[in-house]
Amino acid sequence: MISPTIFSFPEIFPKTVFGYIFLFLIVEWQGRKNNYALQQFGLHWHKLLRLGFYYLLAIIILYFYGKDFQFLYFQF
Repeated sequence: MISPTIFSFPEIFPKTVFGYIFLFLIVEWQGRKNNYALQQFGLHWHKLLRLGFYYLLAIIILYFYGKDFQFLYFQF
């Protein structure tokens, strides 16, 4: 668990990481009064816009999922 790679920088460009952190902070701040951040997010949007947002989230998740995913317990 302890190796020199702990102290190395991630391979992702830092501006991208900061952009995602900023985006997630905005979403969390908007949903701070609810149990979940996305509980009331976009409920007053037009139905097609909300559906497009959900599809966009699914596409982003699938894009960043990658093919090198390995389940943690298979390493033991």
